[in-house]
Amino acid sequence: MKKTEKKLLNSHSKTQCNFVVTLICKQIHGKELGSLNFKTAVDQLSWTQEQICVLLDLYEEKPCLYNTLHSNYHNRDKRRSALAALSSACGFPVKEIEKKLRSLRAQYTREKKKTKNRPTGTGVDDVYESKWVFFKRLQFLDIYITPKATQSNLKAVFQYAMILV
Repeated sequence: MKKTEKKLLNSHSKTQCNFVVTLICKQIHGKELGSLNFKTAVDQLSWTQEQICVLLDLYEEKPCLYNTLHSNYHNRDKRRSALAALSSACGFPVKEIEKKLRSLRAQYTREKKKTKNRPTGTGVDDVYESKWVFFKRLQFLDIYITPKATQSNLKAVFQYAMILV
């Protein structure tokens, strides 16, 4: 077990997490956890930057979750156990972990696209640099993310213009 995992496990025991969820429920809804849906309570929790950094460190160590060429990528049980390990280390449910990873990955691809797409006429000095906190942290995904093929409508527009002339 790595230092980050031990640190997180020590700082967020199951009892502490349940206590925090109960407190949040009392503050937001004025009710105990028993009278609320657990999903509703978890939705009220927010991720700190430190928790996200720990999640990304652990995520990078589990290539079966993002590397499509990894031998265990298509093994559902291995992927579930990797997600369960992330869940226990971070103190969030597996569904919340999946949701956060999907969100981070989507944001990373959007930021990556901004760095590649430059408007016509921009100079070399006008390169977009992402200011997103986790951009550099997620660069290990570059070799695993392939952009979707785009389709151009220029040919159709050109053919339409030729018909009109």
